[in-house]
Amino acid sequence: MSILLTLVAACSPVAGDQPALPGSGDPVREQFSLESADEYLAKASRGWQETNSCVSCHTNGLYLVSGAMEPAGEPWRDARTFALEYLDRYITDGVTPVGQYGAVEGMVATACFLAMGDSIRYGTFKDDTRAALDHVLSLQDEAGHWPDWLACNWPPYESDTHFGVTLMAVTLGRAPGEYRKQAHVATAQRRLVTWLQANPPGTLHQKGMMLWADAENGLELQSQEREQWISEIRSTQREDGGWCMASLGTWPRHDGSPQLEESEAYPTAFCLWVLSRCGVGNDDPDTRKAVSWLQANQRNSGRWFSRSQRRDTRHYLSNAATNMATMALRASARAPSRSDQPAKTGQSAD
Repeated sequence: MSILLTLVAACSPVAGDQPALPGSGDPVREQFSLESADEYLAKASRGWQETNSCVSCHTNGLYLVSGAMEPAGEPWRDARTFALEYLDRYITDGVTPVGQYGAVEGMVATACFLAMGDSIRYGTFKDDTRAALDHVLSLQDEAGHWPDWLACNWPPYESDTHFGVTLMAVTLGRAPGEYRKQAHVATAQRRLVTWLQANPPGTLHQKGMMLWADAENGLELQSQEREQWISEIRSTQREDGGWCMASLGTWPRHDGSPQLEESEAYPTAFCLWVLSRCGVGNDDPDTRKAVSWLQANQRNSGRWFSRSQRRDTRHYLSNAATNMATMALRASARAPSRSDQPAKTGQSAD
């Protein structure tokens, strides 16, 4: 599922590679610890960078967002510096892209994660991040998407072009007002909306991404549509408080085996995060059940395990699950109830 390195023969040992049996060798922790998760993610991000020399959605990309939500310090700053240097290779230094190195999906995703992290940590987009966003917006097709986005069945990020469009919609929703008003940004925003209207979501994961973008003011969903999709997420929550991957979408596994019909960390964390951004507060029963599930299913390593939706030797989704879990747990812990949720203003504050 890596944005930039999907077909490698091996990955960093701290980046989530596990034996074929899902989750084996990493038992559940006796006591939940966000600090342990933070330590795991810092090591995973650094390990991915040192081993693969790229930015991936699931590991050091999402860490730019999750690590910005708390004072992660040097590990987060290192990840941010690495991401900027990666982009500079192809934007400023003129290095020729080779394979997935320098490919459009990695450039777009890296710029988006940088911008979201900047927004959370600094309350704005830094100048170097704005320059990166300007570049990837210049690569947008007139139809509103990035047609060369890698779609090689590493779901839910590298399975179609929909993810890149909604990720940018989330990002522009968090942009400072003066940046959004610039002509090229306003044009890109209109194109995103047009493309999404012509290409409605086909999975609950895609609907969740659009709900997230709507919550950030990157899209404006119809109220009936918004409530229907929130209801769909709620209706697929399992009795134990979690969600299963099959509820988010059906993706063919490499060996033809079916998806697990049980609660897993990534869909649980993703759905909890989306619901919190939509204004579902920490006093909500569904929220409490989801929080309890995540707290009870953290592993000894500090991570949350999620089985790869492609093959059982590449459980990269576990790093996405861990990043998303720390984001969701922190957001739900301080989310206001629906009646206290402020109106959208064009930039969300974390």
